[in-house]
Amino acid sequence: MCEAKEIAMKFLDCWRDREWYKMLEYTQISWKKLSKRPATRLKVIFGWAELKSYKMARAKKISDVCYDIKVEIRYPTIGGKYIDDTVTLRVICEIGYMKPDVEGAWGVNPQSLFRDNKRRENENPTIV
Repeated sequence: MCEAKEIAMKFLDCWRDREWYKMLEYTQISWKKLSKRPATRLKVIFGWAELKSYKMARAKKISDVCYDIKVEIRYPTIGGKYIDDTVTLRVICEIGYMKPDVEGAWGVNPQSLFRDNKRRENENPTIV
C-alpha cells in the first residue's frame, strides 16, 4: 500500500477512536497552519458522527504529491440505524505550508471529506 493510502487509513482510525490530537499527525501541513486550534477543529468537524467502520473503495493518483482516496463509511443515526456513505479524502504531500513536494510528509485535508459525498450530491445515503 502506498504511503498516501496508509495515512488516509490512520486518519480514519483516529476518527473511529476519537483521538483528535493523534489525528493531527495524519493531517495536511497547510490545513494545520490555517487553524488556530486544529485538534479542537477536528473534534468539531468529525465529532458529530461516531465512525463505526470504513473500507477503502478506490485510490486515484492525481499527481506525484496528491491522491484522492474514496472510502465507504458507516456511522449511526438517531434510532439505532446506520448510514452507509461514501467520502473522498484528498491526501497531499508537502514540505511546508503550501509547498507540495515528493520529499515532504503526506497528510489528509479534513475538509476534503465533505466536498463530494453522496449527501452533498443530493442523493440519499443508504440507511440500514
